[in-house]
Amino acid sequence: MAMKPLFMPRRGWGWFFGGAPFGKGVLLRKPIISTWTPEELTNLAAWFRADDVNTSGTDVTQWNDKSGNALHLNTPSANNPQLNSSNSSFGSQATIDFTASNNNSIERTTGTFMANGYNIFVLLNSNAGLATRSVLETQTFLDGLLYVAQATFFPSVNSSSILATSTNVGSNVFLFDVWWNNTGTEVTVDGTIDATGDAGGDPSAAGLVVGAAGNNTLPLEGSIAEIIITSAHIDDTSDDYANLMTYFNNRYGTSLATVRS
Repeated sequence: MAMKPLFMPRRGWGWFFGGAPFGKGVLLRKPIISTWTPEELTNLAAWFRADDVNTSGTDVTQWNDKSGNALHLNTPSANNPQLNSSNSSFGSQATIDFTASNNNSIERTTGTFMANGYNIFVLLNSNAGLATRSVLETQTFLDGLLYVAQATFFPSVNSSSILATSTNVGSNVFLFDVWWNNTGTEVTVDGTIDATGDAGGDPSAAGLVVGAAGNNTLPLEGSIAEIIITSAHIDDTSDDYANLMTYFNNRYGTSLATVRS
């Protein structure tokens, strides 16, 4: 009679080695938990996912904060962003769609999302064309927080203060990962650290505008599936970072590495 093996590898344990089994960049970690959600992130400040909204038809009237902090985006522009319940570019998951010509945006005018630094993750695509488009901005910092920059499709922070120059995102789905504190800024695109420096301005922020600049200019042309904000940097050697990238990959069919490079 054949003997049963003493050990059967569990699904997902390949990530214990920092990627595919025995893949590039061996980094010993705990196994990724398949049921993990961003709600378990340390220092989670706000979490917006496109399948958790209030609507009137397809008009988004409120984008709910899933973090438990009740920082809902509840003031849409006159032309509401639109719910796309199944976007094939995002693994058939829901997105919030923004059309520049309609000046779609949604915001919250009160509430502190960040104080003295934060890490923001935005999963999106943008058909920027020849115009600079604002992804999101804070009410207290109206020079623009996250942009898809003019013509080149390069992400940037604070207009062109910190411009990612290596990763041309085109109209592809990409993860915008920005860490900003009082001493500097780091822009990561799809897991690649693309730019660092000092974006200027005050990283403390109250209120949030998504889909346009705070004065309702530079409207976004594109789709956002998810926004996650933490009140501190998520280091890529942490279980939090590995779990978050694996969560995106499983949900949206992306291929994000579990460490920044």
